[in-house]
Amino acid sequence: MKQLFPNFVDKFFRNELSIEEVKELKKWMEHPENKIFLKDEIQLYHLINTYCHSFNANQAYIKTLPIGSKTVEVKRLPFKILLKYAALFLGMVSLGYILYHSVSASPERLIVSDEDIVLQLENGDIQIIEEDGAVKVLGGSGVIVAKQNGKQLNYTGQADSESFAYNELFIPYGKQFQLTLSDGTLVHLNSGSSLRYPVKFLQGENREVFLVGEAFFEVTKDEAHPFIVNATDFNIEVVGTQFNVSSYLENHSPNVVLVEGSVGLYAKSQNSNVKNVVLTPSYMGEWDKIKEEFLVQKVNIHQYTSWRKGELIFRSSTFKHMLKTLERHYNIEIINKNKALETILFNASFKKEPIKNILSYFDDVLGLDYTIENNKVIIN
Repeated sequence: MKQLFPNFVDKFFRNELSIEEVKELKKWMEHPENKIFLKDEIQLYHLINTYCHSFNANQAYIKTLPIGSKTVEVKRLPFKILLKYAALFLGMVSLGYILYHSVSASPERLIVSDEDIVLQLENGDIQIIEEDGAVKVLGGSGVIVAKQNGKQLNYTGQADSESFAYNELFIPYGKQFQLTLSDGTLVHLNSGSSLRYPVKFLQGENREVFLVGEAFFEVTKDEAHPFIVNATDFNIEVVGTQFNVSSYLENHSPNVVLVEGSVGLYAKSQNSNVKNVVLTPSYMGEWDKIKEEFLVQKVNIHQYTSWRKGELIFRSSTFKHMLKTLERHYNIEIINKNKALETILFNASFKKEPIKNILSYFDDVLGLDYTIENNKVIIN
């Protein structure tokens, strides 16, 4: 497994890591032996941290660098390379990642953590989106294709060419964000979600986006250009409407809840017997992965859309499902060692309140035995 690492580092420094490769690299780092290997290879972080404001980079690097059981002395090293190794150490140990990109004339080093909202551009460059920031997103030739206004990124409808160029927005656990597409469609993205979409929708082509996770869509009406959401197991096609899609990878029953208008659901399954479904307001279309069919039922819309206001509503939800939702919502890790609790069904509603209050509720109901360590909850 160690043999994979140099290839990753090479792509890492050439700014060629895709998001999927970053995830694979982070997974590589989860192996204790690999983490030790990396620490043994790169031990410059504390050195850089101590002397970063006023030191001779080359003299600093003359200090010995352990590599396995050997000791290597380096006479001269460009400061740019030194920073790369220091940044790599910091980022990998924290299971974040570092990417280089050219937003201005000179490259800028970014340390991207698991808590950052990340925008990946068509060419693979990365931009961090601060929730209170005012980022401008540039196309390949320097055209401004989007502008940020606080917790919303708005696409201008400008583009470098009349061919599709895609951006992808990644929302970490514990955060939500809004996106206005080039046609005026507003997308509310929930925590732990990503959306891939064109910088500009093109005349004569469908408006097509790709979702993993959960989002609420307010689609601008355009009968000549149907709006299509590619979810994990099915597609949603609309002209102009409002609906919520929940399609997390671990979700056994991904669903669409319609608020207004109408939507058509089309399975990606190869089973030719699967019937397509058209929803009307207040109905939910749920994809049964086992039976490979859509189940339609009338629902309380607020239950499925309250997350936009920071509220969580559970109805006949298993304890296991609730814990996963809480992990995403609060950006915490929950380890449940009491497997007997997983299938218990709950009805509960939580507004904007600390996770400790919710755990206290479960303690009252179940006599829950749990401990909190840093950002981790352990249920015994």
